[in-house]
Amino acid sequence: SGRKVVRRYYGLPARCFEEHPEDSDRPSFRADTIERAVLAKLQQFMSDERTKRAIRSEISRRTKKAEANVGRYESQLAEVRAKIERGTENLALASREDIPGVIPLTDDDIPSPGRCRDAARFVRERGDVVYVQDVADTLGVNKAFASTLLAKAVLSGKVRNLGHQKGWTAAE
Repeated sequence: SGRKVVRRYYGLPARCFEEHPEDSDRPSFRADTIERAVLAKLQQFMSDERTKRAIRSEISRRTKKAEANVGRYESQLAEVRAKIERGTENLALASREDIPGVIPLTDDDIPSPGRCRDAARFVRERGDVVYVQDVADTLGVNKAFASTLLAKAVLSGKVRNLGHQKGWTAAE
């Protein structure tokens, strides 16, 4: 049998002997022996009825605590949803003139370089569904940059994304 047998050992590393020379005579132990002993002890501990009861008790305690938190979070969520609903109703009933500080944005209000404004203007003037390639060809940029410009135009509220590969239209 020409196979080499590799045995692993647990022991103190050499650097420990420099710091603690009194431990230099400590023996090393075969890893398989130590691992079997640890596994046997762990199995013995886990099969003990007292340990099983303690684990079940801890799981039960944590489950009850989580369930209590769920109820609290659900009530907080219901409160937030009610506030959003009230706010939405108030906005729907209000006239634009009644809401101070709300003004319609123009292309010049978009806080980005002119290329983003150019993309938004092109989509609005086209009046139909526009795709990335259309914007790239018209503005003379690559598709990746055209996609970035359209994303910025969407964030500005001037353009609406219709979904994956469905194009963009002017926001109403």
